[in-house]
Amino acid sequence: MDCDVLVVGGGAAGCTMSYRLSKAGMNVALVTSGTPATAMSCGRIKVTEENKELRQFIRQAGEKYGLFTEEREVQAYTNKGTLYSQSFLSDYDDSSQARAAAGIEGNKDFNPDLAARITGRLTPYWIRQADLDETAESLKEIPEEMIIIPPLFDIRHYRSSMKKLEEQSGRKLREAVTPLSLPGKRLHECLIQAAKAAGTRVLEGRKVTDITAQSALIQSGIREQEMTYGALVLAGGNLISGGLVLDGNMVREPLLGINVTEVASTRLRSAELTEALSSGICAHGCRAAAGVYACGSIVAGMSYPLNKGLWDVMLNAWNAAEKVRDAL
Repeated sequence: MDCDVLVVGGGAAGCTMSYRLSKAGMNVALVTSGTPATAMSCGRIKVTEENKELRQFIRQAGEKYGLFTEEREVQAYTNKGTLYSQSFLSDYDDSSQARAAAGIEGNKDFNPDLAARITGRLTPYWIRQADLDETAESLKEIPEEMIIIPPLFDIRHYRSSMKKLEEQSGRKLREAVTPLSLPGKRLHECLIQAAKAAGTRVLEGRKVTDITAQSALIQSGIREQEMTYGALVLAGGNLISGGLVLDGNMVREPLLGINVTEVASTRLRSAELTEALSSGICAHGCRAAAGVYACGSIVAGMSYPLNKGLWDVMLNAWNAAEKVRDAL
């Protein structure tokens, strides 16, 4: 057997599942391709149901990168000027006391004029796109002590570059809550690295093309390999990240044809689209079929149109991992 558990999907649910099973001593392989919804999120987490172990995992996964270093309930400003509630704070998250917003010419992540109009309390500024030293000089000219800026650095440079930018500008800097940008990518990367550190074999840039009773065909470019497993976990997300597909006007699970909440409509718009995005695998206690388990937003009732965020997805995977472990 090539692995005890094969996890399909490398977003928040897949990484959480892989981490917990690997920590329990199981041989876990994680197959991931494309961009998961986690990497497109705003990268901030709001606790909705208590779980101390999951809290600890998130803290440990992000701490060395300057992510999730503090647990505190905060409402921070988004790049649109609205407020976003979160339970974990990275080093430069808490913008609740900011009075200035600085956009960077050519950077589309943050428009300070829009944020100022929505909040009614931020003063907008624009600075030229430049290197770190010149950006610090421009920020130094802004009179307010705390300034909201767009996300500028990937996970490798986030902590050190933000610290340098603060020191050189003499200002307290805070990132706007921003989806489809660097924060979500940082979250995804720290979760992938946590799974790897726990012992998970992460097969990136690959996808499962076919599944039989106890094996899966995994494709990488033009090469294919067969991998046998003791249990299969589907954590591929919903329609957004490819775990489910549209087949005509139906939503279905493409690998095994597992029962999915049916959504049929002559058109997928507005209410119909929301309903489609809310569909998912009908799993009972995370078990979707013999030897097959599901977790995260691929499960019916777990997707974002139903107000299920990153914490809910990760908690679902955390709890499901225990059931997978017990079954093996």
